[in-house]
Amino acid sequence: MTDNARRGLPAPPPLGAAALPPGTFAGQVVLVTGGGTGLGKAIAAEFARLGAGLVIAGRRAEPLGAARAELAAVPGAGRVAGARGAKTHPPPGAAG
Repeated sequence: MTDNARRGLPAPPPLGAAALPPGTFAGQVVLVTGGGTGLGKAIAAEFARLGAGLVIAGRRAEPLGAARAELAAVPGAGRVAGARGAKTHPPPGAAG
């Protein structure tokens, strides 16, 4: 008996297989923070593959623009938009 079976869990999908079929999020819009790089970008790519429209948010314009172009090219992706935020700091003398 496998560890998963003992825990009452289903077997994992084969390596390289997707857990959800393409089009699962078609017609939906997903907001991904940190979507310009790293894990956020990878998560956004998976939602794009599943058919979602995306709004990717991040602090730096350059990575957001590059990621937006890459994600728009993912087969099945909906519309992709970027939203740049600003890092904020408390005013001088404020408790923090």
